Amino acid sequence: MTAEPRSRRVRQAVVAAVLVCIVFTGAGLVIIWPTESVDVVEDPALDVELVDATVTGAEATTCAGVPEDLQTGGCVDVTIDVTSGPTAGEEATFQLVEGVGTVELSPGDRIVVSYNPDSPPELRYLFADFDRTRPLFWLVVLFVVAVVALGLFQRLRALLGAGVSLVVLIWIVLPALLEGTSPMLVATVSASAIALLALFLTHGVNHRTAVAYLGTVVSLALTAGLAALFVEATRLSG
Repeated sequence: MTAEPRSRRVRQAVVAAVLVCIVFTGAGLVIIWPTESVDVVEDPALDVELVDATVTGAEATTCAGVPEDLQTGGCVDVTIDVTSGPTAGEEATFQLVEGVGTVELSPGDRIVVSYNPDSPPELRYLFADFDRTRPLFWLVVLFVVAVVALGLFQRLRALLGAGVSLVVLIWIVLPALLEGTSPMLVATVSASAIALLALFLTHGVNHRTAVAYLGTVVSLALTAGLAALFVEATRLSG
């Protein structure tokens, strides 16, 4: 057999193997695809709304509700302007206990607070986290600019592949795990789908990409098989 027919046969075998992997990946996605049948049990104590706010003042004071002889540190009265939610435009105050690991708030800080209208006035707002929307937005912009600057077309395709991977994680992997679908099955199928999309989007549809994808699928299958074997053998849980 000459080199040319042999090469053609190898390419055909690779294409056939890739098509088989795609079929099994598609079938796996159908199996693990999340439904809307998950019942979420809500705790009334956690029935709060997160709203945005801007710190307008922070002043050291004693902790409310704690006898003076039991004061071990101190508290900070934080004044905020609520900028979103049902009470947007309202000025409010809450306390932060000073201590190791306590966040430090200064006027101008953009934060997220929890709002519970059924709590006493002094407890309706509580610090939840810093608002990181702006810095994360500029980080994404910087990342996109860097990707484009390093190589327009292929880097844009790589960026698209990363975006598709994120979609798979958010819309398939996490909901499927919450529904109780086998983590091993979810991980294997979703990883195969991500590899399929990311590799071919980034490097194009060609023989080398197909071989790389097959190698990835074989590695995934081997890893999943060994994991299942040793999880069962060692009786791991959780």
